[in-house]
This record gives sequence, C-alpha cells and structure tokens, in this order.
Amino acid sequence: MNIYNNLIYTKMGKNLLLFLLIFSVLSCRKNDENKTKVVSPIETINIDKVKNIEVGFSDKYDSLPKLSIQEINESEFNKLKNSENLLINNSVERKDGFFYIKTNNKILQLKEGNEKNNVRKDGDIWYEYLGFYPSLDMYTITGNSVSESLGFSDFELINKSNGKVYTIISPGDDKVENPIPSPKSKYVAYYYNQMYTDNNSFLGILKIDAAKNISEYRSFISEDIKIYQIAWSGDDIILIKASSDNGKSFKYYKSDFSSNQKKIANPISKWNGTYTSRLDYGNGAGINNGWDLEIHINNENISASGNGYQIGFKDELTAVEDGNKLILKHKKNIDGYSLGENMNPEFVLIEDKGKYYFKSEWVDSDIITKPQKNGYEIHKK
Repeated sequence: MNIYNNLIYTKMGKNLLLFLLIFSVLSCRKNDENKTKVVSPIETINIDKVKNIEVGFSDKYDSLPKLSIQEINESEFNKLKNSENLLINNSVERKDGFFYIKTNNKILQLKEGNEKNNVRKDGDIWYEYLGFYPSLDMYTITGNSVSESLGFSDFELINKSNGKVYTIISPGDDKVENPIPSPKSKYVAYYYNQMYTDNNSFLGILKIDAAKNISEYRSFISEDIKIYQIAWSGDDIILIKASSDNGKSFKYYKSDFSSNQKKIANPISKWNGTYTSRLDYGNGAGINNGWDLEIHINNENISASGNGYQIGFKDELTAVEDGNKLILKHKKNIDGYSLGENMNPEFVLIEDKGKYYFKSEWVDSDIITKPQKNGYEIHKK
C-alpha cells in the first residue's frame, strides 16, 4: 500500500512540475509580447511646416455666379436669422510661448504673440487662437506676419480629423471677419470691409463637401455699403445688416441662392463663339477710319482684341453670367495697349431676342457708330 501511494505522489509531483513549467513558459512569452508592443506617440509639428491650402481667390470668385440681394426690413431680418453661437472658446495647451492644437493625426505647434513686446520686425510670424467650430470639427486661428514694415493677418481653419490647414484669403491687409457656418455646415460665409475706403465691402461663400474640402462658391461686392453683420436662415439664405452712413442707420438684405443649385456643366457654354463688331470714326483723308473688335469665347479661354485706327490690344478675360448678360472682366494683357486692366468690367455682352450687343469703356465718344438700346451691336459667328 505504501508503495502504491508513493507511486501516486510521485506521478502527481511530476504532473505539477510539468504544469508549472508550461505556465512559466507561457508567462514569459506573454511578457515578451507585451514588451514588443510599442505605442507610437502623435508627432508634434510646427504649423509653419504644414502645407497650407488657400481659398477665397478673387479670380475664382469672378468666374462663379454672383449673389443677388434684395432689401428686407429689420423685423424680417431678426425673425429669419439663426442666432446660435457656433464658435466655442475651448482651452488649448500653452507652454514656453507656444500653444498646441491636437488633431487626430498630429499635434500642431504655434508661436504666440508676445503682448509685452509691441515692436514687430520684418519676418515675424505669430498666431492667435480663436476657438473651435463643433459643427465643422475645425479649430480657428489668426495668422499674423510683418513684411516691409506692414502688418498682415489671415483667418485660418484647421480640420481636427485630418490636420489640413485652410487659409481664407483676405481682400485687404487685415483678416476677414469670423466666418459663420450654415446650420447644416454645407457652407461658410464671411465678409470684409476695406480699411481705407468707406462703404466698400466683400461677402464670400465657401462650399464644404462631404470630405470637408473647402472651395469658392458665391460672392458679393458692394461700393455702396459697409457690412456690420451676417447671419444664416437655413442653408441657402444669407442675411446682411449694413450701413452707408457709418452706422447711423441700417439697411437689411437677404440673398436666397437655393434657386441657383441646379448643376450646369458649363454655365457659359451657350455664349461660346466668336463675336465681331466694327466701330467707325468716319472718313478722313479718303480713309474709312475705325477699328474692329473680336471677342472669342470657348470652354478653355476667353479673349478680346481690338485692331484699327489708333488702337491695338489683346486681353485675356474672365466671365460671370448674370441673366441675359455675360460680364467679362480683365484677367491679363496679352499684347498691345493695357488700358483694359483699369476697366471694371472690360466688356459686357447682352443677348436680347437672338441678337447680341456689348458695352465697353474701349468705345470712346468720337465713335460715330450709334449704339442701340442695349449697347453696340455685335455679331456672333
């Protein structure tokens, strides 16, 4: 019996020893696996080294349809406007003269401005944190710089998801006013009043697609009002509070661009063609003096040229369709006289019952060719 018990105990001891050995091996292997798991830290990058995407180019806005506005009363403005505050001022980490914005794939380092040091020199760059747009999932900052002893500011948006940085180009030296997202974040509206000219204002609408890419969409320019406030009413109506007497009295406007949502492959395709017109000064020394105008329009390029008596030019143009009119603005001079760069617009084409007319500052008072009701007749080939 004792021999039998000893055998049992010996066998149990061996099994226990084998179990402990296996457990030890598995534990060591697990520890080794844990040691090899390394969590990569999120990279910290100075924002000046991040590629910047600029939006708000004037030439792109010029090639797109303009916002048309209609006057409304104050009560309608207050009734329609969405007064929700869409920008929140949450805190960010600040350390040693920098502040840090954390996105999903990187941490951006931005240099703060030193409020105690009011002396700025050429090449200085610093930033100011403004807040966070939850509806856009974007941070917003001001980028400031000095060049040739002049100060400049830009409004910038930082996408929290992918770290993309967008700069909204200002029409002047200072930054645009804080952009306002539409309720469903389909658009962002912003405005700018020229610093050195009264009643000269710009309103821009940027479009935001499903991937949060930002692009130019619509714009409005006025030399008659100064904008004091903008607000959304739904996603397709923008409201404007403005004044022409430095805020002594106000007028209110709205622009509904929901009717313009229809997609058109090329909104100016119907204008494609070559337009010609002869402008006469009359006979002199037996010569019929005058000049010939040609305007060429296709999907890739728009140009206008004038050749004849005391005139010669060729300019590249941009186009914006406005009802039965095509507004042709100067883009660059290709050859000859460059007077067109001071004309705004350089040409206006008008279509009426299948006939075409034009207006332009190129036509001076000495021309004896008589204009029609819509302007000078021009023939389309």
